[in-house]
Amino acid sequence: MGNGKKFWFLGSDLVIPEYPVTFESRIQSRLVLLNQKLSKLLLLAGCIAFTPLAAQTGCIQNVAVHTIPVQCNTFRNGSIVIDSVVGGMAPYYYSIDGLTFSTRPVFDFLWAEEYHLVVRDSLGCEYYLTVEVTEPPELTVDLTASVSLVPIGGSVQLYATFEPPSAQITSIDWRPPLLFDDSNSLYQKVNINETTTFAIELRDTNGCTARDQVVVEVEKPNIYVPNVILMGSNNDAYFTVFTDETIDIINLLRIYSRDGGMVFERQNFQPNDPLLGWNGRLKGKKVQPGVFTWLMQVTYPDGSIHQETGTLTVLR
Repeated sequence: MGNGKKFWFLGSDLVIPEYPVTFESRIQSRLVLLNQKLSKLLLLAGCIAFTPLAAQTGCIQNVAVHTIPVQCNTFRNGSIVIDSVVGGMAPYYYSIDGLTFSTRPVFDFLWAEEYHLVVRDSLGCEYYLTVEVTEPPELTVDLTASVSLVPIGGSVQLYATFEPPSAQITSIDWRPPLLFDDSNSLYQKVNINETTTFAIELRDTNGCTARDQVVVEVEKPNIYVPNVILMGSNNDAYFTVFTDETIDIINLLRIYSRDGGMVFERQNFQPNDPLLGWNGRLKGKKVQPGVFTWLMQVTYPDGSIHQETGTLTVLR
């Protein structure tokens, strides 16, 4: 050992701290004590020069990191990965809040934002680095309908557009699914018989999803049935069914007395014609005033049968 070469030596009684020193005074005192002991040992061995331990290790010079972006906008699954540390003395401790340190060189389940990475070596030297976890643009879809109100059985055209235009869509899901023959198109044309909520969900190559919906109401035929007739009146002496132009034929009209006997029936006749209705007579004679029950059936434009019941008051 007395050959005049420079080197450093640690005796078995000297231990490098395993946990990071956080106070400068403690660092300095330990380094001074350590260097003093090493100097004595090396002088006894005949060495002509000694390089202090702090000079040999130095502080951290560089930290290499890479980030894993958030998978989808508003997700919390980004990561910061420390690849390597140059300089300083291992083990190294890492933090992104400046308070909690760990030897694990990975921070995961992160939001998309800017983080202040701190790397600390076993002697307390710290290296600071600003790292940004990014996220892709938010995937959105806008669903519109050609109309907001259609007659029963009417046609509706649906259009879906998405942002950003560069997004690579891997799946398209329309609801209610039974209304769509080809669900892989952003354009649809369907016929509906009742008020319907249409919805679409898109998914891109990142697994991000976007949803939108639109409601289209169905205007059912307008049907009016009087609730009073006044026998002998010029205006209200007949009872019949009044409808709009979507109904061509009244399939059935029946009227029952209070005891359940049928006093009138007519099938397959045109609406809106009082003379085709009931005039308050049974077998040519006026019925007694009172409350009667009626039943009516019509065929809607979509081919479905619609039935209604109600009451009628006969007055004299």
